[in-house]
Amino acid sequence: MRLWILISLACLPITSWACEPLPAELEAVIDNSRPLLLGEIHGSVETPQWIENIVCNQLKKGPVTLAVELLNSQTDVSGNSSRFEENITSSYQWNKLHTGKTSEAMFELLKGLLPLKKYGLTLVLFDDHENPRSLRMANRLKSYLGHESRLIVYGGNWHTKVIHDIRWSKDATNMGAYLKEWGANPLSINLLPVGGSTYNNQEQGPKVYLIKERQLPKNKLLISASETSGYHWHLNIGRISPSLPKVR
Repeated sequence: MRLWILISLACLPITSWACEPLPAELEAVIDNSRPLLLGEIHGSVETPQWIENIVCNQLKKGPVTLAVELLNSQTDVSGNSSRFEENITSSYQWNKLHTGKTSEAMFELLKGLLPLKKYGLTLVLFDDHENPRSLRMANRLKSYLGHESRLIVYGGNWHTKVIHDIRWSKDATNMGAYLKEWGANPLSINLLPVGGSTYNNQEQGPKVYLIKERQLPKNKLLISASETSGYHWHLNIGRISPSLPKVR
């Protein structure tokens, strides 16, 4: 969270936050009470910045629950930023599991969001490494469906699909698809880069990987997604840059 936003929080009511307004096109799409699924390619500087601004703007309208794809047992978001910082220094996930989810940008996002808890923000961590993983992650979110607080789920773009994508395996399942089957009617947006690079863990281990170059319409922020993609929209976030692990 930018320093000037944090300073304004100490002085202003919630409706007076100095958030950068969302583009009107994006605001119109997400301005409803449906659970919002925001999918990323892990490990960039830019996607946590989008999440920060979306949450900030939504919170001005009412309570928000932000669910983040991290292990609940490995990250303490129950208290203040100092406790959070102390916790991650001994966290196995932050020290060893460098998949892009424990990046410097993610650290800054969570640290900046912690003060907003007293203004109606609830932080939930929903990752799970046991099988069946997709179902277990969905179950962690189940109690927040239909809650008075607007649910925003921020995770990898495989998990946020609202169909079970079986192109790679007939047994594949997706977290977002379970939420849809349970009647939640989620809105899924894929944060789609046009190129650049990111830090995550792929075939060659944790490192910086190049992102596929795409030619997207320069004058369109939102691009309607095909039904088979599992998303409702692609959000054109431009080129991305890598965010290295916070603890290394």
